Amino acid sequence: MILKIMNKKMKVVAVDSFFKSFRKMFSFRHRYIEMPWYNLKHGLRNIWNFKKIVWQHRDWDYYDILRMQQFQLKKLKATLADGHEVDESRLPKIDKMSRVIELIQNIFDDQDMEKTFMSRVGYDFDKVSHDFIPVEGKDYFEFVTDSPYSNEEFKKFYDDADELEKAESKELYEIINNHSLGWWD
Repeated sequence: MILKIMNKKMKVVAVDSFFKSFRKMFSFRHRYIEMPWYNLKHGLRNIWNFKKIVWQHRDWDYYDILRMQQFQLKKLKATLADGHEVDESRLPKIDKMSRVIELIQNIFDDQDMEKTFMSRVGYDFDKVSHDFIPVEGKDYFEFVTDSPYSNEEFKKFYDDADELEKAESKELYEIINNHSLGWWD
């Protein structure tokens, strides 16, 4: 059989590579030498790469699942950036991964009080002060908040921040649900 490609003739030859590969898969060398070495080598590399994530992991907190997912997506994004895929399909994947990494970081920032959802909707924490004032004649303190915001304004900030958090969480899991199966190189 001869195909003509770009004005050049190319001969297509069928070979018996399927059965050679099949036999190799069940050979002694492959099963007991090559695969254990491959697994050991990559397992040790994974332990080294994930050591910080594993050390900080706690079973009771979903932040650790997100932390591991964010770490893995950063590695995968770097791999895809230099990948073998064409730009038309590769670049949208990288954009979606970047967005997921950003959304996960927003959750971490809110937990760490660095850039909270409330501050992202306009609430200024610097204008609010909290203090414990001793109650005269008692053995306890009263918690006092000095704020330029009224209760209605605070409730609006809180509701807006809650809506923003829910919208970003929904976006995060929609991207993962709709696109993550195609994230590989």
